[in-house]
Amino acid sequence: MIMKIFAMVATLLALPAMVVAADPIPLKPGLWEQMLTMKSESGRVEAALEQMQQQLRDLPPDQRRMMEDMMANQGISIDAGVSTVQICLTREEIDAGGLAEQEGCEQEVLEQNSERLRLRFVCGEESGEGEVIFHSPESYSGTTKLTTSVEGRMEEMTIDQKGKRLGSDCSALAPGE
Repeated sequence: MIMKIFAMVATLLALPAMVVAADPIPLKPGLWEQMLTMKSESGRVEAALEQMQQQLRDLPPDQRRMMEDMMANQGISIDAGVSTVQICLTREEIDAGGLAEQEGCEQEVLEQNSERLRLRFVCGEESGEGEVIFHSPESYSGTTKLTTSVEGRMEEMTIDQKGKRLGSDCSALAPGE
């Protein structure tokens, strides 16, 4: 459940450079780090994240290190309620625009300029609205309000995000990331 939500948010809003460019998106290509903090209406998402972290801590050291390494190779870490993912944005992706397609998803750009991006999206049962503020070519922040199914019940979530460019070299990510 958590990974599904994380993947959807990462695809829809953690890549603000991927939206059709009315004005050019003012981001530099390279390795970017996304920090996402999720808060749910009921607290179930936070409890599931904590349970996932506890299960990881309970693994034997070799298995824990293997899981942490596997996640790190994909640019993902989860610590103290903050999920972090690293992504590589190329100049072509930034210039081409076009939100990365996710099967069953539709999105609508509500506002876009060199300072901000606001969009609405629907992905099956999940729907929401988000805003990203571009602080500089190397940082941005944003908030997404999301309605999603958690353990079979619809729930409101808020996802706060911060993005910062780590540099031009994306070699720290596994191929294809």
